[in-house]
Amino acid sequence: MTRLDPVDVALAAALGLAVDRDDAPTDDDLLDVDELAEAADTPVAVIEAIHREGLLVARTTDPLRFAATDADTIRAAMAMLLTGLPLAEFLDLARRADEALRDLAEQAVQTFLLYVRDPVRGAAQDGDRAGAELVDKFEQMLPAVRGLVGGHFEALVLGAARDRLRDAVAAAADPADRVADPVADPSADDRSAANPA
Repeated sequence: MTRLDPVDVALAAALGLAVDRDDAPTDDDLLDVDELAEAADTPVAVIEAIHREGLLVARTTDPLRFAATDADTIRAAMAMLLTGLPLAEFLDLARRADEALRDLAEQAVQTFLLYVRDPVRGAAQDGDRAGAELVDKFEQMLPAVRGLVGGHFEALVLGAARDRLRDAVAAAADPADRVADPVADPSADDRSAANPA
């Protein structure tokens, strides 16, 4: 049996993976679909649909078990639906986002392993200390990536919205397409008086 070095053991533990059978997690902190539905105050059918489209990632698949923090994801999804976004449209967006992000996630992990994990492991003199250093770096990077990707997507959405509205705003500002404003154009009153309806 191949044994992991201490650096990878520490990273595996941080990711919630059992390194050996004696170290198997108890799943005490994981929720089944019904428990997640109760925690998020959301119908089970909606959670199952969101999971099918990849927006909600189960921590274990047989049986399906989710992190308690996934309730936040469900509540965010419900907030979008409550604005009036149809469920079918939302699930289509979720499906397309999942397809686009999976490849990016694989590349991000490969980059982390190559440029962060491998140098830490290569320079390690104390495996436990190196493992703690790697976990610390991982825990710094994950929220930074979340903020970077989330912030970039938000900027793209806002940019797309501005692009869509720019032509409409320009058209509304065109004097030929606008009803004369007597305050802005005093001569409009004279024209109206000279040409009564």
